[in-house]
Order: sequence, then structure tokens, then C-alpha cells
Amino acid sequence: MDRLTGQEFNIWMPDNSLELIEVTGNDVDATLLKIGSVKPVVNSEPSEANYVSGWDDRAIFHNDDIYYLHGNSIWKSFWQISEITTGPF
Repeated sequence: MDRLTGQEFNIWMPDNSLELIEVTGNDVDATLLKIGSVKPVVNSEPSEANYVSGWDDRAIFHNDDIYYLHGNSIWKSFWQISEITTGPF
């Protein structure tokens, strides 16, 4: 909100993450349950190109491991504790 005019502004901010969603139940009463998310830590170095698009993002799941390809980097996390994210690699 602008302090001088009192006008409210909606500003779009890029925020990329891999949302982890689990399907529970069966065909009749299936529901979606959000488990967590993998959020890449963006390097703020000027030499790094900012990558905000998610068009080419990919993920690989291997047992409990999650590998999230975001831009030119890979981030690693875990299904049960997605708040622990390491990378970029």
C-alpha cells in the first residue's frame, strides 16, 4: 500500500518451487494432500543470470530423494523433510 495515496498495489514477484502433493484415498474419495515444497535458494551474485521461469523445470524422485532441476542447477531434498534443501549442484 502506498503510504502517500493509500492506494493498494498488487506486485507480481517470481517465486519458483516444486510443490510436493500426495494423492490419498481411492477413485471415489481421492484427495490431494500438500506434503511440502522444495524451494531453490537463488544466488544473488550479479554474474549469475536470474532464472525465474518454471517452463523447463523437472523433478526426479528416487525412493525418498527428490532432485529438482531448476534453470541450470540441480537441488536435492527429501520427501519427508522437504524443508532441507541442498544445492545448487
